[in-house]
Amino acid sequence: MKEMYCWRCGMDVPMLDDDECDWLHAAARMFPNEERNGVLPAPTNHWWERPDDPACVAYFHLTGLAETNPNALGHHLISSYGPPCEECGKPLRTKRAKRCLYCGHELS
Repeated sequence: MKEMYCWRCGMDVPMLDDDECDWLHAAARMFPNEERNGVLPAPTNHWWERPDDPACVAYFHLTGLAETNPNALGHHLISSYGPPCEECGKPLRTKRAKRCLYCGHELS
């Protein structure tokens, strides 16, 4: 696990390496999914907030950060980002990026 900037969240969050991501998927399958058992999760302000989602629960147990949107977890994988920008230090959004989208620095 490593603290890195997430472009989706707009802040530094715990990013998972590939082994931790595998653990997250395995652990998420072990947590009960209340919706599948006919019991709806607690209501939230937004349709995408699912604090009781098995993946969110597993991410919290691994990182200590309470993520309520299971779709956001797909952006918290170190191997999906490129190296840090030489100017601002934020990770490039892809491994093939030629320019930093945050500060505009062109890679040489």
